[in-house]
Parts: sequence; structure tokens; C-alpha cells
Amino acid sequence: SGHAALNIQNGALEFPGVFQEPRIPLAELKATARWRVREGGHIELDVDQLALNNQDATGSFKAHWQTAAGQQGAERFPGVLDLSGAFSRANGARIHRYLPLGIPADVRHYVRDSVIKGDVNDLEVRVKGDLRDIPFTDSRAGEFRFSGKARNLDYAFVPRGLQPAGQLPWPRLTELSGDLLFDRASMKVRGASARMVDASGLQLSRIEAHIPDFMNTTTVIVSFEARGSAASLLGVVNNSPIGEMTGKALTRATINGDATGQVRLNLPLATLERSRVQGSVTLAGNDLRMTPDTPQLTRARGLVTFSDSGFQITGGQARMLGGELRLEGGTRGATPGTAGTSAEP
Repeated sequence: SGHAALNIQNGALEFPGVFQEPRIPLAELKATARWRVREGGHIELDVDQLALNNQDATGSFKAHWQTAAGQQGAERFPGVLDLSGAFSRANGARIHRYLPLGIPADVRHYVRDSVIKGDVNDLEVRVKGDLRDIPFTDSRAGEFRFSGKARNLDYAFVPRGLQPAGQLPWPRLTELSGDLLFDRASMKVRGASARMVDASGLQLSRIEAHIPDFMNTTTVIVSFEARGSAASLLGVVNNSPIGEMTGKALTRATINGDATGQVRLNLPLATLERSRVQGSVTLAGNDLRMTPDTPQLTRARGLVTFSDSGFQITGGQARMLGGELRLEGGTRGATPGTAGTSAEP
């Protein structure tokens, strides 16, 4: 048995078999620890204080670690860990390198490629259990949880490298602030607000991005509310894969004024061609023209809903050719482009 106080300046620690990049450079690390070696080679280690600082993060932790009970030789490792603490500061673009190898590579690479820049503050960390079972999909096996506040993230919920060749890029979020959570086999961004690159006229709120179970099929579920320029909102639909998913039903439409909208996306990262979309735009007195060769609808009100089956207008009211009308219509069934509209003057 024994105890030690460790002080590292401008050094590094290596964790082979734990992280994809096993070497962690350190500007500073301070730790105090106690250890015991018991009969049969069973090792126990208590870290009473661990404070570290590097370019990626500043954090403070305490931990208890021991070899796996009842095992001999190499089977004792990687052991059982009980760790708690927090990063007061973390570089969001580097979070991926602290995700252990027990998390599938495509998920670690998704986090690497989707979080482009930004900060995470007060990132609380809790890891408890046999490290062979990380991230503990069975709640009885242990805990694996990272939770903190994201600030000013640039977040590409579908990184360009995952998209099929020739597909329009998915919009990228910027100035995103909200809660970031890794909980066992799931990842969430929730309660967030942001803006959209190339759509400065929109403010996004109630953003949720969720990977429900990254140990199985990696599917990203994204939802948000948008408020602002109706033309910018229509541009997001038409200048992204959503336009293809809705059969290009709104690509010739024009609109002015402001509007509010809701969008929900289901994106299986391995088979993006099977993506699904649901959304709606609420009109509040806008001037709308569905195609260049149709009359303009002025002071239009109502709800435009769209999905990968097309679009519908419900509860529509507007003025056209000098008269008042009510408008219902859109695409029929699951065949976008087959118009079915009716207007009552």
C-alpha cells in the first residue's frame, strides 16, 4: 500500500485501450492518491483529488478504482471505476476525444464531425461500473453521464461527409446554446436556441437533437421551431434535402413577411435516403404565390403542413383577384406533385 501526491507541469498521461487518442497532453495536473494491493493481486486506488487543465478543458474529479473482483491476471482489467466531478470549461469541438472506446466509432466520429466549435460549461461527469460494460446500456450495470451547458456551438446535425454524393447540404446551426447530455447509450441537445447559417432572418428555439440508442442503429431525431422571415424559412425547405423529400412541391413558391414554423426530422445516418420529415408553417397575413403562373394570394392566413408525402394547406384564408376566399389543398396521398386544391369565394 502507499500514498502519493502528483504534480505534472507541461506533461501528459496515456490511457491505452481507453481513448482513441490515448495521449492526453496536460498543462497542469495535481492529484493525491492512495492504493492497496490485496491477496490475489487485487488492486484498489482512491484518488481523493484530481485537478487538470489543458487546451481542451479544466476539471476537478475524485474517483475510486479497483480490479474486477474474482478475476486473475489480465482479466482483472480494465477494472471497475467510480468517478465523479466536473469540467468547469470544455472545448465542445474536442468532447469526442474523451468518449471511451466502448462507444461505437461511428458515434464518436459523428460527435467529432457535428460539433464544429463552441464551449461547454459546468460539464458534470459521472461514471460508475465495470469498464468492460461502458456505456452501461443496462441501468443495473452502472452509470455513464456527461451533462453540461453548451454555448455558441456550431452544430452540423448531419455532417457533410455522411451525405450521399450530390445531395444538397443540410443546414448548419450556429450560436447554439442549450443543454448537452450523454446518458448511457443516448445523446441529447435539448432546450436550445440557435440561428441557421445562410438563413440569418430566422431565430430557432426549442431545439431538440437526440440519438436515442447509439449502440444499435444510429438515428438522429431533430426538431425545432423557427420564427422570422417567411422567405428564409421557405429557403431552408427548398435549399436542403427537405426539398427533395417533399417532392419539390414548394420550390416555385414565393412569400413575403414573417412566419412561424415547426420541423421534425428523423435521420438514420447509415441510410439517409430513408430520412423522414414533418413540418408546418403558420401564415399570418403573408402574400403567397405557389407558382409563377398562379394568382397571388394576399393577406394569406392558415397552416401549411409538409412531409415526405407532400404538402397540405388547411384553414387557408386570403384575397385573390379582388375577392375573399377560403383555401384547402395540396398534394394527394403519397405522390407529391399531384395537385388537389379547392377554393371557395
